[in-house]
Amino acid sequence: MGTSETPKPLCTIFFFMKPADAVVADATAIAYPSLTFDLHHEVELVVAIGKGGVDIDPVDALDHVCGYAVGLDLTRRDLQATAKKFGRPWDWAKGFDQSAPCTALLRKETGKSFSLYLTEQRLQLARTLLLGSTQPVGQVAAVCGFSDESYFARCFRKHEGMAPSHFRRHQGHRSLPPGDQKP
Repeated sequence: MGTSETPKPLCTIFFFMKPADAVVADATAIAYPSLTFDLHHEVELVVAIGKGGVDIDPVDALDHVCGYAVGLDLTRRDLQATAKKFGRPWDWAKGFDQSAPCTALLRKETGKSFSLYLTEQRLQLARTLLLGSTQPVGQVAAVCGFSDESYFARCFRKHEGMAPSHFRRHQGHRSLPPGDQKP
């Protein structure tokens, strides 16, 4: 009290939490929140804790993680600025309905990087579209999240052993009933 020195933090770790009802399921549309004219977002790595503990040794910390996701941290910046100005908590600025859109959880047990897992999921969708639609390969690539058709074709060939168009002809022919197969 009475000093002009800036107080030193008790520790270097800072975190905040959002209420569970702030989480929005993967690919769900969200509404613009009330009480704000200045909504900001930040991309965050979401770490799901699978088991509890107290005073966990840093070496053992990852044993408590069950998975990861990508999330958005939505903040009503105008409300946050007012709370900061008066030295109040940021709860109203951070913890409101639908303030934490989040992808599906990638479980740690998959043993796959997020990038590999995502590529596998995109290629699975591509296989389904190639067999179940007549969309050109370039459109299939775009729908599956590949912006470069040649990169898509290389990834597909690496995983399936054949080009997407060949896969469609080969697998499509094999999936038809015997009487309906083309010569």
